[in-house]
Amino acid sequence: MFSCYFDVIVKGRKYFGLSKFIFILLHLSLSMTMELENIYRLLPTEKDAIDFLEDLIWGGNPVCPYCKSHDVTSAKRGKRHHCNTCNTSFSVTVNTIFHRTKVDFQKWIFLLWLISTGKKMPSLRNLSEELFMTKDTVSKMLIRIRGQNAKDAQLIDKILNIINNGNTNA
Repeated sequence: MFSCYFDVIVKGRKYFGLSKFIFILLHLSLSMTMELENIYRLLPTEKDAIDFLEDLIWGGNPVCPYCKSHDVTSAKRGKRHHCNTCNTSFSVTVNTIFHRTKVDFQKWIFLLWLISTGKKMPSLRNLSEELFMTKDTVSKMLIRIRGQNAKDAQLIDKILNIINNGNTNA
């Protein structure tokens, strides 16, 4: 069986004797890493990501997802709000695919971006290594994304449009 080997220099790093298959995997991994770095550059902290999502969904004016009241107070813990009408606590992620998840919002965006590119998805193992998560977590995220409703689809489209333009100032 014939196999083609060649030397490659990628981002100043020299790789010797790579097969074409290994080179493609390396290139895919580096491009995924670069995109994940770009997302973290746009939204460096979880607070930035939550603020971005609040601006996108609420336009800066929190609304209770349960009773639709605007009589809301920000809780001392930055991510949550308290509704003074129905006396419940909530965050911006209620009624979205991001609700009740401990995964960084930036990783969610990366996974959404990867799906939206239309390219062949890497394996769960490769995704889990790239995102520093378990295969089970990545699998559950993919199931949530595939089971999204129309409201989530609109939100995801808005997020991806802003991320693809490289500007989070909606």
